[in-house]
Amino acid sequence: MGKNLDLVGKKFGSLTVLNYEYSTKGGKRMWRCICDCGNESLVQTSNLTTGHVKHCQQCGYKVLAEKRTTHGKRRTRLYTKWCSMRRRCEEKSCKSYKDYGAKGIKVCEEWKDPEKFFSWAESHGYEEGLEIDRIDVKGDYCPENCRFITRLENANNKSNNRYVSYNGETKTVAEMCRKYNLSYNYISKLLRKGVPFGEAKERFEAKAVAAEAKSENEPKEGLFGEE
Repeated sequence: MGKNLDLVGKKFGSLTVLNYEYSTKGGKRMWRCICDCGNESLVQTSNLTTGHVKHCQQCGYKVLAEKRTTHGKRRTRLYTKWCSMRRRCEEKSCKSYKDYGAKGIKVCEEWKDPEKFFSWAESHGYEEGLEIDRIDVKGDYCPENCRFITRLENANNKSNNRYVSYNGETKTVAEMCRKYNLSYNYISKLLRKGVPFGEAKERFEAKAVAAEAKSENEPKEGLFGEE
């Protein structure tokens, strides 16, 4: 193939070349391509012309899973979770990549085989409605660091959660607000200002009592005006 081969507009598998992007220091020409699914990616000339790359990374995972999977799960939520797990760890175009792959979080080699992941999931309590959770939020996706929990439990395990202590308990702000029936936005705003949780709780409760008293003392209108 010529060095200045023009691939714009040509199709390779599911990829259509949009434009030439740049050349690497080693002289490899990179092309911006759009997949039939709508995802864009950068692919070098030789990978396109030899057929080594025929799909975007996300579709590549699906093709790989379909080739390897004998469990019949490629149309299930568990299969979707497997694809999403790999995307956020390996695909830079994924919105969640900055919180996973960019921080060095990886999917273990064993789980890159979907059948092995499905087998582990089924033997570790997976059922519809549960989410995969990393016990150590800085650790990788692997059998020894993962479990299945509810969506609410997963939200409480995020690395950016803020924890507070009150009455001998340490919980996330969201958990404390649910326990004491407080406004999460109101409490969070006070915490950002340096107000301790206990004081923020008292302020909210006092505000709620005052609002209720005001409501009770307001004149009530009847059909022809104030009663």
